[in-house]
Amino acid sequence: MYCCIMCPPRKNFDTNYYCEKTCSAPCLFMKKINLLILIITLLISSFVFGISVQVKWHKKLDRLEFNQNESGRWARVMMHMHSVFSHDACDNKPMEVKENGEIKVNKDCLKDFKKAQCDHHVDAVFLTEHRKYFSEYAFQKIIQAYDLDQYRVERAMFTGGVINCDDNHQVEVIPGSENRLMTFGLKKHPERKKGWEMEWIYDAIDAENIEIFRRTGAIVGAPHMEKDKYTLELLKMIKPEAVEMYNLHANIKSVFVDKNIWKITNFIRHTLGFIFNPLIQTDLWMLVFLELDEKKTLTKWAQLVMHQKTTGIVGSDIHQNILPIKMKDGERLGGYLRMGRWFSNYVYLPSGNLNRDNLISSIVDGRVLGVFEILGIPKDFEFYIETENGEFPMGSEIAFKEGMLIRVKRPSNSPDYTYISLLKATDNGWKLVKQSKQRKLTFYVKEKGVYRVQINVKALHLWKFMYTKYNIANKVFPWVMSNPIYLR
Repeated sequence: MYCCIMCPPRKNFDTNYYCEKTCSAPCLFMKKINLLILIITLLISSFVFGISVQVKWHKKLDRLEFNQNESGRWARVMMHMHSVFSHDACDNKPMEVKENGEIKVNKDCLKDFKKAQCDHHVDAVFLTEHRKYFSEYAFQKIIQAYDLDQYRVERAMFTGGVINCDDNHQVEVIPGSENRLMTFGLKKHPERKKGWEMEWIYDAIDAENIEIFRRTGAIVGAPHMEKDKYTLELLKMIKPEAVEMYNLHANIKSVFVDKNIWKITNFIRHTLGFIFNPLIQTDLWMLVFLELDEKKTLTKWAQLVMHQKTTGIVGSDIHQNILPIKMKDGERLGGYLRMGRWFSNYVYLPSGNLNRDNLISSIVDGRVLGVFEILGIPKDFEFYIETENGEFPMGSEIAFKEGMLIRVKRPSNSPDYTYISLLKATDNGWKLVKQSKQRKLTFYVKEKGVYRVQINVKALHLWKFMYTKYNIANKVFPWVMSNPIYLR
């Protein structure tokens, strides 16, 4: 046996003693050389292996196959999306307006938008355009300008349409707006009020205008819950059918809000690594900043659901207006394709039929999961409550009785280090009621309340795609965010 290559054992000698006493200096030197050789070998191996791993990274999402044993179907839905009728989309050049009033939309940007929906097999997208441009043109002209492959018609009016993808997948496109309020599923412009410009109506937030929006066939949502203007009192007045429990744009901006130099520097340092390092998949850039806003967004949602049923959604807020330069993988850093890969809403359709009315009905009913697909596409997740009268799914609002049992089953394809958290709404936010690292969680409910589930994971299963970022891979991230079950 050799203690190192410079110190072979000799007959009748204790090897360790001999090496320590006789050859300690040469042995230590050679150990350092061997360690250096090992490190260089590992780096070379990691580089070669890293390149091969990057080839296996799936840049596109497959068709959604989630809880296939249920009678209905789940749809992948993007909510809060911007396109060619938002003034700040498409690198602030969504369209050109000619002197005669004719509009010429940014076709390249529109093409990118459609391609991303097809590549990721999105089933439906709720567009939410800003008031500038969207309020300035006839509703029918806007729908036609999206240049869809099919149009949805109601009472001889276009109300939306369909993108036909090359692989026969279809994407339902549903118009709406985002200003101080969001409207999902507009069938027409809101009716004009005497003396009001259409742009003013879209930006209003009073009770009368909220009802005007609802008369268009849309549901009303509250965007950017992180903003102080959305107080609990205002939210209770709005009575939104949906609020954002997560917003991508707000999450990125949160890095800079506190003006914390260390936080900003760290963000930039990691971002540069995801942009330039060949051992790191640029798509995983989201993990540099992915974080839920517990202090404001989730606390206000918790406070609101204690008073009224309100569905939580994850808002994409994608504009394709971040750094218009192609990265090492050939895609923009903040384009529709990359950001559309990160997360979506899973909406359950009991009838199995995908259309605007069924989607809106399910959203209002709270049959929505927020899923961060950058961490993986979950399968076979369950969350329901068991009572003497049967089982009630997520979104149910029922009277509390003793003996009720909440059951949760984490996704069957959960990676290691997956945690189930059962949370209850309180005035101070969502309080942890029970947590489990097991495959299932059960909880006997002792009091009325509003309960939801969150599945959190460490991203260690993705470390092979970002070798030099173990500290990020070892963090805990939200993976699946359920809507509540209401026990009144």
